[in-house]
Amino acid sequence: MTKAFSCFPYRYLPQDILMEALDNELECVSIGQSVEGRSIYCLRLGTGSKKILGWSQMHGNETTTTRGLFDFIERIKGDQQLLRQCSFAFILQLNPDGAFRYTRENANKVDLNRDALDVSQPETKAFMDFFEAYAPDLCLNLHDQRTRFTVGATKKEAALSFLAPSADNARTFTKARIEAIRVISYVYLQFNRSVQSRIGRFDDSFNAQCFGDYLTQKGVPTILVEAGQWGSDYDRVISRRLVYETLQHIVEGFCKAPLETDALETYLSIPENTQYGYDLGYFDPTTQYWLGMRYSEHLQDEAVVFREESFEKLDPTANDFYYFRG
Repeated sequence: MTKAFSCFPYRYLPQDILMEALDNELECVSIGQSVEGRSIYCLRLGTGSKKILGWSQMHGNETTTTRGLFDFIERIKGDQQLLRQCSFAFILQLNPDGAFRYTRENANKVDLNRDALDVSQPETKAFMDFFEAYAPDLCLNLHDQRTRFTVGATKKEAALSFLAPSADNARTFTKARIEAIRVISYVYLQFNRSVQSRIGRFDDSFNAQCFGDYLTQKGVPTILVEAGQWGSDYDRVISRRLVYETLQHIVEGFCKAPLETDALETYLSIPENTQYGYDLGYFDPTTQYWLGMRYSEHLQDEAVVFREESFEKLDPTANDFYYFRG
């Protein structure tokens, strides 16, 4: 009996709660320690030749993809045919100190996703050492994105965003990047139009300090998955489900035949992320301005609470683009 979609109903997910829910029969080993001495756990599944490495919560307050990854693990752990074809290594929480505090940064207040070259943090070193030893064929960089992100010039929020990271400033379509694009295109086409309309394409500007760009530059196909929000579902149950389905489709797509001729066209047809999303908003007829407000997230008594910030004036000429939840 699977535990999928029943564990971790809320956004706060510290390491102890996650590890207590894992099947004791699964192979889970420590690959290093965080700044504060918490183990960084990696779960291993499968014996196949296609090696997939995924990691979640390198930003400690981004738990939706961790929850979706847990559901995916529960789904595949008994799939012997898949586990004979693929080998999986999942770093469940790369930033366990940040997960405990519900912060983006680690305990040294460093954004791990800007530490790929410097490798200044113990969490980054643990990842790089494991990456070199494991030598994956595909990497999955799993994140949450803020509620501000919208899909192109539409009035819809980005519940999912994908990216095949660049390997240089010219954003060259290298062999590794094209392979990531092939898989993303496959994933995108598996969703119905309702979901597709809430999928964005993340900014592909090159930053060598970011994990995805660094790994693509090293020749390893890497896919960035960003879980956003659907409507007023602040617990992100819907996007968690979409992450679970995305991971299934990624594995399907990765195991399929070589590049389809229209994969790049499909990928580029996904609208780029914009930032027109607000949690509350209205039009003020007196000033003739749209007013928008975004919530801020805070950890309080081991629960994530949302606080209202001040309203800001919005460009009245762009009112067709704004997305308001309330």
